[in-house]
Amino acid sequence: MRFPTLQAAIAVAALLGALPASALDRHDVQGIWRHPDNGSLIQVYPCDGAICAKVVWVLDQTRTDIKNPDPALRDRPIVGIVIWRHAKETANLQWSGSSYNSLDGATYYGTLNLTSEKTLVVAGCNLSVTPCFERTWTKVNAETAKAVSTTAPQPQPQPQPQKAQPAAKPVVEKPKAPAKAVAVKPKVSAAVAAQAPAPTENAVEKPKEPAEIRVERPRDPNGYDDLPHIHIAR
Repeated sequence: MRFPTLQAAIAVAALLGALPASALDRHDVQGIWRHPDNGSLIQVYPCDGAICAKVVWVLDQTRTDIKNPDPALRDRPIVGIVIWRHAKETANLQWSGSSYNSLDGATYYGTLNLTSEKTLVVAGCNLSVTPCFERTWTKVNAETAKAVSTTAPQPQPQPQPQKAQPAAKPVVEKPKAPAKAVAVKPKVSAAVAAQAPAPTENAVEKPKEPAEIRVERPRDPNGYDDLPHIHIAR
């Protein structure tokens, strides 16, 4: 009878030795968790001895932080916003700190409680916002976390301001020389030109030679005056 009892004791001891001493560890809070309301994914990671949480994926990739009380931050995308900053471990598997809610632009003060390897209970309150909230985030598997890390939008580089180009020197046109005045003769119609007398040149008239004075001599009655080369003595 003792032998079976001893065997049972050994078997129970072996079984107890195979079970982990603690099922949860504070490092289990790290990873990617899914929000139950909108399906967004939040990454929890260590930061300066505490933990932080930021949005790594949302269904609507065009969403911006339009509810932010700071107008300068309303154009920033939801993806990349840190919603939990430096939450300190205040109890076993519990962290306390402040969280930002992009749905209403308010800051809440609350806790994150790791209740299992797959569940994280997130609670918070704000004195000016009622009621307080409590949500249970569920941890996504490694394949989903890897897919999110490859599909998460990357920050776009900010456009560099362009250097101002030197202003072009104004082109000063040289003043043009005034055109010489040209006398324009009035046009005369063809009919008027035909009736107008032809222009005459100022000709110098030559003096007329004096008329030759002939002294008629009495003709020879014998008719010898008309004979050439005959000199008639008188």
